[in-house]
Amino acid sequence: MTVLSLLPRAVDSSNIGLPIEAACSSGPSSMSQIGSCASKQVEHKKISSEALRIFRDILNPHLLGKIEKIQESEREIAEIRRRISESLQRTIATYLNCHEDGKGIYYPVDYENYLKVNGITSSEIDPSKGFANPEFFEKSKYRSLTFGLKEGKKASEALLAFLTGPTIADCLNSTYACFYQCLLDVLGEEKFNILFSFSSHPFSLEISQDHFFEGKPIIHNLVIQREKTNNPIRVGDRCFFRGVAGFGEKHPAGCEAGWSVICTGINSEGEPLFAGHGIKTPSTKSEIEQLLLDAYRKPCSERDIRHFEEKEGLKYIQRFFPNYLSSEAPYEYIAEREKPYLRKERIYLNAEKLVELVKVKPDLKSFFDIIFSH
Repeated sequence: MTVLSLLPRAVDSSNIGLPIEAACSSGPSSMSQIGSCASKQVEHKKISSEALRIFRDILNPHLLGKIEKIQESEREIAEIRRRISESLQRTIATYLNCHEDGKGIYYPVDYENYLKVNGITSSEIDPSKGFANPEFFEKSKYRSLTFGLKEGKKASEALLAFLTGPTIADCLNSTYACFYQCLLDVLGEEKFNILFSFSSHPFSLEISQDHFFEGKPIIHNLVIQREKTNNPIRVGDRCFFRGVAGFGEKHPAGCEAGWSVICTGINSEGEPLFAGHGIKTPSTKSEIEQLLLDAYRKPCSERDIRHFEEKEGLKYIQRFFPNYLSSEAPYEYIAEREKPYLRKERIYLNAEKLVELVKVKPDLKSFFDIIFSH
């Protein structure tokens, strides 16, 4: 917002201060034209002076102060959004899809492959049940892939242990862990630990598959969810790709029924790029949809077959659908009819509230006043 943009509509502010040459449509060719231009300039100066007087009367110091505060607030929000984007990009690049010496975050099937390739026949970790460092986390007995902070542990240290691994989790766990790391980066360790190191369950750090941080009031109120929106995707938005319908029937032990991802950039064509657990390089919408389609078309894995055997369904499937376990499955039409797609849902951190949390002193009451305000 500029000063001139606030002038009354009756004043043509676009011409204020123009020289004679610009005020006249062409250079003067006679004394009468010169006089005309000079007269116009005098009139123009009168209008400029009157406009500025009106402007000063309308915009008193109090109102000008309000405008300056709005502009400052917009700058602060833009800065927080920049920091959010940088943090998410850095966290994904540093921790996701980085498997060195058994560290990092794995899908169950990937960790099984790691054990097999390295000849490890005995491990305290059961990949099928998920895993997070037991020094910091307790695994829920009732909810799949749900890891809660142990009493007396710092949330910041636990989060680092989750990201560095070894951790066995899915894409939802991983994207939400990235959101937590972003809050740690923006707010700092002291404030983050005050917010998430509670011993009581509803407020403590918990990394789970729950949609939109259900049951976690602090983080739930620090994110914004937009459903069924056609608004452009921004860097930092968490999005979800649904895989081929029926993926779980063919690949009950697979991980590509859908992908929770975060937009990490925009390519030269103006397309959003997405990254997440299992997506090794930032990819476009069409590339991820193709990956999900290819995953469905693969033959069943050993883990899929074991799952069928455990459920006593393998004989039934082989009897009625003898080619089901191959890539030429009789349900191939599903892949054509129910193709992967990007849902319209967006989830992103609330930059406005984070601005206030950054400025406020590290006091729990002050935090809650901001977090739970509407």
